[in-house]
Amino acid sequence: MIVDTGRRRLAEMITAINSVNNQTNSFKWIRVGDGGSATSMNETSLNSQVGDAISVTPSLAGHTLLYEIEIDGSTISANQISELGIFDAEEGGVMLCRVNFNPIGPLTSGETLTFHFRLEIE
Repeated sequence: MIVDTGRRRLAEMITAINSVNNQTNSFKWIRVGDGGSATSMNETSLNSQVGDAISVTPSLAGHTLLYEIEIDGSTISANQISELGIFDAEEGGVMLCRVNFNPIGPLTSGETLTFHFRLEIE
């Protein structure tokens, strides 16, 4: 069992909050895609990335990471999105997690989509 203080420290390490152990890579890069396969523990990337990665610094509430992700319609141009992943690098890198969902879009260049993503460290 991981105790509360341990879970919080793990969350700090993931986000590099307070520079725990001189962590240089944090899981702040969000990528979206139009893939639709079920999630698997063996995945290392999105099925099909759409647009560029977005940098988002999560906040920390206890041992839960809170990501507020805003995607401008012009960055995914006429595509639907159906998956979201969190990575430790703008390109390549390690994927922390991936979630798939019913397709959203396409968005126009004047529209913005906001995700409130909560990642609880258990």
